[in-house]
Amino acid sequence: MTRNLFLGADLTPIYRALGTGGGEAVPDAVAGIFNPGKPPGAVQQTDFARRARGLAEEIEVARPDLIALQEAAAWRTRSGDGELTVDDHLAVLERELERRGLGYRRLVTADVGDVELPSAAGFNVGLINRLAILARSDGPRAADPRSGSFAGLLPIPTPLGVVGLARGWVSVEVEFAGTALRFITTHLEVASSPAGREAQLAQAQELLDGPAATAQPVVIAGDFNARPGSAGYERIRAGGFEDAWTIANPDGSEGLTCCHRLPLDDPGDRLRTRIDLILVRGPITASETFVVGEFGPGLWSSDHAGVVARLQPMRR
Repeated sequence: MTRNLFLGADLTPIYRALGTGGGEAVPDAVAGIFNPGKPPGAVQQTDFARRARGLAEEIEVARPDLIALQEAAAWRTRSGDGELTVDDHLAVLERELERRGLGYRRLVTADVGDVELPSAAGFNVGLINRLAILARSDGPRAADPRSGSFAGLLPIPTPLGVVGLARGWVSVEVEFAGTALRFITTHLEVASSPAGREAQLAQAQELLDGPAATAQPVVIAGDFNARPGSAGYERIRAGGFEDAWTIANPDGSEGLTCCHRLPLDDPGDRLRTRIDLILVRGPITASETFVVGEFGPGLWSSDHAGVVARLQPMRR
């Protein structure tokens, strides 16, 4: 399974605030995104504790051996006297899985961004954005956890200079039924601007030249922000990867995964594009690939849908 957990808010207001004037609008933008008081911030409105119940139910039904997670956020507040509170979405999901008796363990996690900014609510707000791979406790043997950051970043101008929006990957070596493979998850840049497209292409190439540069079979599961036919998608396909969705669904069904409108409370909202992918290279095929993501209780479990693929070695 690949699942973008969703940070809980659109961060665009902060990027805009950072890029204007002296950044005076930043505290108001931060309070609009994360505020445990009143009025509640967007992260509080999209209530991850509730969404985690829906995510755990998806996992309970599908029972994937491996789960690739993106936007596994840890939000924090820091008061003037240094008092720290943390809202760790990954830990919340793990507790919900444990409550249901589902045994999953972390194989690897990596911080792909850590920022802290002042809020108009009177404290600092911090965000750690993480990638993670979970495995069933009775699942495959795993070894050699690795992580990396991309050099190709989307440049964001701020009053303090140009900064890059961090992106990266994590990987692990696993063995299924005598077949060893490398399992990778990643979250590539959004290609909604020329600079974003350039960054996404650079990251796709870094994937091919980095963690995917192995002679053994490879599975990459993640939020690629690249729809089929786009330059980023085709760059990875040119590296020898096949799309598990099209392998298992040759009828041309869409398999849409993105994106529900905020604050995720419209049960009639529909997805519009397919950017969450499971890609395979080597003697691996997909006998089944399907989308998961339901509405309830009261919220979509993420702004994305998830994708589950049943993979198996191709016998020669």
